[in-house]
Amino acid sequence: MEICQEPNPHDWYSSLTKSEKSSFIRYFCNKYNMSASTLMHKLNNRRSYRLTFLEKKTIIHEINEGLWR
Repeated sequence: MEICQEPNPHDWYSSLTKSEKSSFIRYFCNKYNMSASTLMHKLNNRRSYRLTFLEKKTIIHEINEGLWR
């Protein structure tokens, strides 16, 4: 049985360039009507902001599918 490791959204987001981060945030704002500033805080791992289970699963799905590009 193969173990499929999911990307960590926080680590993955921090590895993006500034323009890629902008495109990624814009994609989620447009497709899922998410607040840009809140999403940025959550992905930057701010202490008082946490991704919900549904947000995390959605982001991981979008990363794996590459739909945000």
